[in-house]
Amino acid sequence: MAGGVSLPPRPERPWRHDWFSYEEYQVVHVSHMERLMQEGVVLRDALSFYETFERPTGELVAVTLKGRLQCSDDVTVRVDKRMLVRRGVANRHEVKTIHYQYHAWVRARPDRPRRNLLRYDTNSHRPELHAHLFDADGWEVGAQTISLEEMPTLDGFIRHVVTLASSK
Repeated sequence: MAGGVSLPPRPERPWRHDWFSYEEYQVVHVSHMERLMQEGVVLRDALSFYETFERPTGELVAVTLKGRLQCSDDVTVRVDKRMLVRRGVANRHEVKTIHYQYHAWVRARPDRPRRNLLRYDTNSHRPELHAHLFDADGWEVGAQTISLEEMPTLDGFIRHVVTLASSK
């Protein structure tokens, strides 16, 4: 924890960051987003699945979940999650995430600037999974390496950053 900034609690049920049925992944994702919208946490869901196919075989080789969510308390969440694809049990597609970026901020208004809340990512300047921590004014105060077991699910991240925004 840096500068009094907190990370979401470790998930109660550890998320399986391993190969997972692509079809089931989509069903679970839609279910979580619908629940968050019904609860008024997410106001607008503009996330989409983008599929990459190998030429000339037409085989699905990668999936990206990308876009933005507009949430309560003026929070915006940008998601860029890249997954590898393989054929698993019964020749069905399975996915495994290889790149994460969840970035949340409070939107700017005429009377206030944009304020960063929290960002998780893996990237070229720091390839291990890490969290960028921000102070109450939205300035980065540090980065903390985290394990996959500490990585929240997307819905856990969304709930946490909406709570952060409402408490600052």
